[in-house]
Amino acid sequence: MAAGTPLGKTTMADRESFFSRWSRLKREEKPAEETPAPVEEEEAVVDPETLPPIDTLGADSDYRQFLMRGVPAELKRLALRKAWASDPVIANFRGLAEYDWDFNAPGYGQLLPA
Repeated sequence: MAAGTPLGKTTMADRESFFSRWSRLKREEKPAEETPAPVEEEEAVVDPETLPPIDTLGADSDYRQFLMRGVPAELKRLALRKAWASDPVIANFRGLAEYDWDFNAPGYGQLLPA
């Protein structure tokens, strides 16, 4: 900091020295050695003939085998549709809406007269 400047105040000369120093350090910085990305384990390719019939699936069935690589998209879609329809928690879900709240209930206060 330049002599005679109050604390917390910087002069243009101070800023230029800061930026020139920052620039020099950035140029001197060695690029980090690039490490190869970890190889992800390949998913097993599933033969659609080995999968159980869609009609036999229920809410407690394991649907992961239908989501693996090699399963036709139409079969995946049918399995997920079966999962959503067979589980009542998912099938009967109704999202929240603004009009679901009762603003006259205790804790919300009374509505003001319009």
